[in-house]
Amino acid sequence: MFDRIASTGVAWADGTTADADAIGWCTGFRPALAHLAPRPHPHPRHPGPR
Repeated sequence: MFDRIASTGVAWADGTTADADAIGWCTGFRPALAHLAPRPHPHPRHPGPR
């Protein structure tokens, strides 16, 4: 694991650097999206998107 983000990439404590265009930051975060699940529309005449 690198120690810091440098202007052109990443750097380690021993001075080694690596150029990087992008950094994938894998944190283990698990999104909770169940509240976005489709729900019945409250008005029978306007059922909403299908």
